[in-house]
Amino acid sequence: MSDDPFVRIFEEDPVVQEIMARVEARARAEAEVKVERARAEAEQARIEAVRAKAAVAVYTEAETEALRSTVVVLVEALYPELSRVARESVPRLHDPLELSRLIKQVASAPDKKTAAWVLEMFAA
Repeated sequence: MSDDPFVRIFEEDPVVQEIMARVEARARAEAEVKVERARAEAEQARIEAVRAKAAVAVYTEAETEALRSTVVVLVEALYPELSRVARESVPRLHDPLELSRLIKQVASAPDKKTAAWVLEMFAA
């Protein structure tokens, strides 16, 4: 115990103790509301992140499919004899950057033999 009369009042007076208990309870309730709000916001952010990731995956697959189609159309236009090879091998490619490089290689191939080699190397 303290010799200070004000400290004793806070420590011993039932009215002050009741007020302090109410203040603590209110603070605890407000803190719980804030924690619940933060949890809800975190869950919403997690859901949005999952949706964004799914959208990116859909976009990437659409981009990949467009690049595959471009390779096949390019081969059909430049080297019709290699069309079957392109239609069979290109669907196995899944990396958009790899498909972009394949388009450049096929477009710049000086002849059918080089284009066939490029298709074979990328599809391997």
